[in-house]
Amino acid sequence: MRHSAAWTLALAVSRRLVIVDCFTGIMSTSTLRAPLPSESAALLDVAVQTGVFQPDEAAELLGSTLHSYHSSELGENHEILVAADAADVPRGWCYFAPTPAAEGVWDLWWIGVSPDVQGTGLGKQLMQAVHDRALEASARVLVVETSSQPLFERTRRWYERQGFTKCGQVPDFYAMGDDKVIFAKTLQSEGQGASNL
Repeated sequence: MRHSAAWTLALAVSRRLVIVDCFTGIMSTSTLRAPLPSESAALLDVAVQTGVFQPDEAAELLGSTLHSYHSSELGENHEILVAADAADVPRGWCYFAPTPAAEGVWDLWWIGVSPDVQGTGLGKQLMQAVHDRALEASARVLVVETSSQPLFERTRRWYERQGFTKCGQVPDFYAMGDDKVIFAKTLQSEGQGASNL
């Protein structure tokens, strides 16, 4: 039985996420770490499970990114983080990097978690890690883009709950009737408070 986020308590401790399901009392722990070359197929499977990509699309777009990452071809500060469960199985991951020719601006290229752990705080933990890593590198703005299609309505609402503000839309960008929606967030260290663009 899947429970709402109200039934789940997530406690972030260092680079580990402790998830307590208040209905069952079951506790699980996730670790954030770099991806292993041997688990690229598992990471692509997570992307396909989200419903955002077909298998061939995931292999072409994300698979090539993972290959470039493991071949050290992505450049400085390009980072991929994996959220692995207690058995060290990937349950979510993200890819983010500085934006070329933009001072202190970073792009979040991909973030996703397996559907069966959505609503447990795992995505939020990944997003917080992106925020922290970018801030450590003196980033001041984090940008994320997504589609205007109804399939992505939940994604757009989630970005807003994470402190992002919609700041632009490019009509027919991905295809006719499929706009690019741009969100941005001004990064603040803890204690400075949140500030949106």
